[in-house]
Amino acid sequence: MVSLRYENVYIKDWFSIAGPDEANGNIKNINLYLKDYYYGEKTFEKAEIKMQKTVINNLLQKNEFDLIIGGDLSNQLGVMNMSLKETNKSFLGIYNACSTFNEGLILASLFVNSNKTNNVCVLTSSHMLTSERQFRFPNEYNSMKSQASTITATGAVGAIISNVPTNYKITSATIGSVVDYGIKDVSNMGAVMAPACASVIASHLYNLNRTLDDYNLILTELFLVKA
Repeated sequence: MVSLRYENVYIKDWFSIAGPDEANGNIKNINLYLKDYYYGEKTFEKAEIKMQKTVINNLLQKNEFDLIIGGDLSNQLGVMNMSLKETNKSFLGIYNACSTFNEGLILASLFVNSNKTNNVCVLTSSHMLTSERQFRFPNEYNSMKSQASTITATGAVGAIISNVPTNYKITSATIGSVVDYGIKDVSNMGAVMAPACASVIASHLYNLNRTLDDYNLILTELFLVKA
């Protein structure tokens, strides 16, 4: 697997939104919690568009940037195209499911590290009920779920990647590969993604000659490991 090193890449600013269920989780440093899934709109898709606009507008109050890299879980990034159509910013749309934001960070860091641009906004969002329509069944369909199943998170986040030094430096990244163990239970996405997760962590440590002791925390979409 390919590992990259960066020299002058920092996280300058960020803004985050979490949904009603996520408000009960362990991560508390969130800028805005939604009280319901509609966020004052008539549809869940419009709510997700508003989430993205809220993130962008808050970042624009304190930051200058010309390039936005991001994606969401909607068909052909329809949500993000609607939310960004009035920003007049260059937009590089990406899609990598749960790891879209990480992919955006990798690409933004390459732009900044190569001095092609000084500030890049990385943006992503997810809405549990728009994703249900996209990947499973519409909520209105009343489809029965298995006793144990994963659900998509509701939230949005944007970060400014910059060459201006801060306390939060991006030093490296490892790009993972497709790992298929033949899991057929569509309700257990954790089992589907876990092999690829373990593989990229092992490759990252090997390629960069590091150990678990070099990290305070290793965070993934699946679980939290305390090193």
